[in-house]
Amino acid sequence: MHVAPSGYSCAVTFRFNNPAAYDITLSLTRVSPASTQQVYSITLDAGDTVEDSGYFLAPGDRIIIDTLTAGTVYFTTVNNFPYKPTP
Repeated sequence: MHVAPSGYSCAVTFRFNNPAAYDITLSLTRVSPASTQQVYSITLDAGDTVEDSGYFLAPGDRIIIDTLTAGTVYFTTVNNFPYKPTP
């Protein structure tokens, strides 16, 4: 869904909705240390909306969203900041 660009960290928020029942799985892939972690997998009723925020990505990190139900729509806000690694 989103990969943090080189030299920037990102704060990512999003909202999902579908008029039909649907499943959403969210995973984070980190560059350092290299890992992929499933954050959650949920089943929602028809018309339910999920709002999620608070994901911070370092350069190269990514958020992966999986849903197999047609009609799922999403809105995403991404704020990029110059990357300043902690010493």
